[in-house]
Amino acid sequence: MILLIDAVERFSAGRDRALNAYRTRSVETASPGELVLMLYNEALRCMRDSIGHMKEKNFTESNKRLLKAQDIIDELRGSLNLALGGDIAKQLASVYDFAYTTLLSANVKKDPEMVENVLKVVTELRDGWEDLIHRNA
Repeated sequence: MILLIDAVERFSAGRDRALNAYRTRSVETASPGELVLMLYNEALRCMRDSIGHMKEKNFTESNKRLLKAQDIIDELRGSLNLALGGDIAKQLASVYDFAYTTLLSANVKKDPEMVENVLKVVTELRDGWEDLIHRNA
């Protein structure tokens, strides 16, 4: 039994290393547009995970996932060039501000419905961004 557990742990560790190497390579070779798409995808994954953790009353894990989603939203907002981006950049900044503050409130209130609202908005942004990337490819 101990040998089986050891083999499973070694396999799992090897799989994790391979997955991390793949992710690192994906980031290193991605275009700027693809990097933004990756950020959207990760933010959405964090929000979905956090909703599940909230429903399970696992608020420690929910908090971790929401903090990561907030960090990503903050990074996306910080990457905007308001001077060059004009009205679109300003509108995106407002959406990111809404997403960030709503996730903050959802975390404090432990309210999965608030996270769902942000999830819908960020999903629309993500889908629009993906369409834009494919049209310009």
